[in-house]
Amino acid sequence: MQLPIATQDHVLNQEYLVILPDRPNGLSTRLAQHAPHFEAAKPDVASGFFKVAGKIYEEPFVENEPHKIAGTFLIVRAPRREDVEKRLKEDLFYTEGVWKWEELQIYPCKSTFAPGAQAQTGGKNGL
Repeated sequence: MQLPIATQDHVLNQEYLVILPDRPNGLSTRLAQHAPHFEAAKPDVASGFFKVAGKIYEEPFVENEPHKIAGTFLIVRAPRREDVEKRLKEDLFYTEGVWKWEELQIYPCKSTFAPGAQAQTGGKNGL
């Protein structure tokens, strides 16, 4: 799904931090769906909907050691929270039951330091 990033009048660039825990039995499905999940996300990466995405681990990640995936974190850009939820419900990790949807967390946010972002300081509250 391609979400509109701009309207006739202004750019809609609200960012949202998304936290999606995995179901306890979701790892095998996550691994089986990883390649098609990643491929299906490419248009939304190109459009700017997905700004950052990754895995959440239960313990600090150490290369070449077993690790347990606890879920997914995202920073996305969309006009409204409802647009974020709609897009995520089309994702293979949702349709195949990887994510524990009932524990979905979505917070409006604003990136300060990110690839391609300008650092913003000052502002009304000095942040």
